[in-house]
Amino acid sequence: MWPFRQDSTSNLFYIKEIEEQVTVMINEAIEKGEVQTDEIDDFYEDTLIRARDAAAKPVVKQLHRTAKSMHRNRQKIRNGFERRLAKRWRRAFDLYEIVLEDAKEIGDHYVHRFGRECTESNDLVFYVETRLHARCCQIGYEVLALLRAGLGDGAHARWRSMHELVVVAHFISKHGQDVAERYLLHDTIESWKMAKNDKELGDTSITEDEFSCLDLEVSRLCERFGQNFKSQYGWAADAIRKRKPNFTEIEESLEMEAFRPMYKIASHNVHAGSKGITFRLGYFGDQYLLAGPSNAGLSEAGASACWSLVQITQALLSDKTTFMGLVLVEILRVLAEEADNAFAEVEGQIQKLAEEEFSERQL
Repeated sequence: MWPFRQDSTSNLFYIKEIEEQVTVMINEAIEKGEVQTDEIDDFYEDTLIRARDAAAKPVVKQLHRTAKSMHRNRQKIRNGFERRLAKRWRRAFDLYEIVLEDAKEIGDHYVHRFGRECTESNDLVFYVETRLHARCCQIGYEVLALLRAGLGDGAHARWRSMHELVVVAHFISKHGQDVAERYLLHDTIESWKMAKNDKELGDTSITEDEFSCLDLEVSRLCERFGQNFKSQYGWAADAIRKRKPNFTEIEESLEMEAFRPMYKIASHNVHAGSKGITFRLGYFGDQYLLAGPSNAGLSEAGASACWSLVQITQALLSDKTTFMGLVLVEILRVLAEEADNAFAEVEGQIQKLAEEEFSERQL
């Protein structure tokens, strides 16, 4: 009924043509009395469905036929953009990577020096801190990959997780073995909540016996730590003396609330609130929609991630302070400060160029 035009230069144009043909066909059928009044809605829906299938299938085939060419062109554009991005941000990216690698090496040194001793003494603080530190470093690599791709908003969203790890690490370092144990045991609560939710949605992957065992374990934990243990941050409830503590309260107990404004900005890149579509780190202004990478807006995530790596390394080493540890953290801090300044310098240059361009358009 609607043959695909091989020479069509635009799939959208082709689809628009079919839409117009469908409208004409429906109107003609109604005018000729070929469709009864009470059948118009059904006829209209049936025709649209047939037209939709006729329009979509050949376009999909055409897209597959041209996929290699499209990928080559897009890759060429992407490679050019990333080369220019790397050149502009080279010093900042290099310093970031030095901070990241240094933090990872410090963690590796710490594990090799104290690992056996802490395992033999069942040091749960060591167990938790080393894993929080390793996870933070891993996310640091994710942030770097996003920065190199020009995805500053995504990088900032990942930094948000780094900050949460930093706060948890410092809280456990401060409160010791008891809170470390509660934190680890809270994994059972999370598993129970997930299983309960899956069960309510009809998921049969977990058996009744398995769920009953989880239910019993949760009951035992609540008998030991109280019903508040079931809340999201229930593992911190007694230490912070709150019935159902939240992340903000844990942060404030450590006097780390200065990071809250940056954390809130990063949260807009995670959640679906309106601020997430009206404010983008990667773009100055609002006359365009940012739907891909940008060479702007990388400093917030880059600098913040560097400082998070310093902070979580401080938490890692605080339990077993050594002179070497103090020196290593100071080296990391100096490097992070250099990286912070490098990110700020480039961001300032980009913002200045954007303001000049905006002024020229106003003339």
